[in-house]
Amino acid sequence: MDLRAGDVMIPVSAINIFNNITILALVPIFENYMYPFIKRVRGYPLTMLEKIGYGFFLAMLAMLVAGLIEGKCSCSCSCSVVVV
Repeated sequence: MDLRAGDVMIPVSAINIFNNITILALVPIFENYMYPFIKRVRGYPLTMLEKIGYGFFLAMLAMLVAGLIEGKCSCSCSCSVVVV
């Protein structure tokens, strides 16, 4: 995996921080913009169980897309690696 970002080399141990940064950035966006918008559209707010359910659904879609992309990349790879 290429860990270069321009002239900067990103350490492998720093890759995990991107997930935390994304969560810290998205929580205020969802709480201040998305959930109030959904409340205005639906007429009532999302319950915690609905938020969890929608989160699981979006996580499933993300994994599906990642699997499809990986499958597409693996098919175009000319190397022959056998996993036993």
